[in-house]
Amino acid sequence: MNTPRFQAAWLLLGVIGPSQAAELDPETLSSAKAFLVDYLKRSNTGNGDLTALYRDTALIYLTVTTQNRQTQARVLNGPDWKRLLRGRMATTNQGIEPMELHQVRIQVQGQNLEIAALRYSLNRCYWDMNYRLVITREGAGPYKIVKENRFSDHNNQCQTPTADILTLKQAIKIQQNPLP
Repeated sequence: MNTPRFQAAWLLLGVIGPSQAAELDPETLSSAKAFLVDYLKRSNTGNGDLTALYRDTALIYLTVTTQNRQTQARVLNGPDWKRLLRGRMATTNQGIEPMELHQVRIQVQGQNLEIAALRYSLNRCYWDMNYRLVITREGAGPYKIVKENRFSDHNNQCQTPTADILTLKQAIKIQQNPLP
């Protein structure tokens, strides 16, 4: 599968800067990257159980700008967030909100890893400038999300092409002599 949404997950492998890599041992960095690739794949394609990546004790801090431009903030616990995800996945063919992550930074936070990034919504063309994800693992088990801060804008900010955008702007030279 080589769709643009899936390619975004693979682009992530090269965006974690060297300053963050110096703080993490190579195995931790590699497993954190693998987690993010899996997370993006599940989010963006709807393939796989996205809810399996969240602990039941997770806290999701969600700020939403509604279509009438009202801002609402709420905190969801793991089971409530998983119900919301399952409902969304059941009603759409895509993930909860296909996205790209840019300028990914990873820091060790005790036993956890905090991931900060600029999150771009592919469906509605907006930036989440304060995206945060905290992951942890028990022993050698897989990483699980224990905290997530995310912003969602319900207004579609994608620009539709206009006639001006589609107009070819080039100099056309007309030859005066008739063709032979």
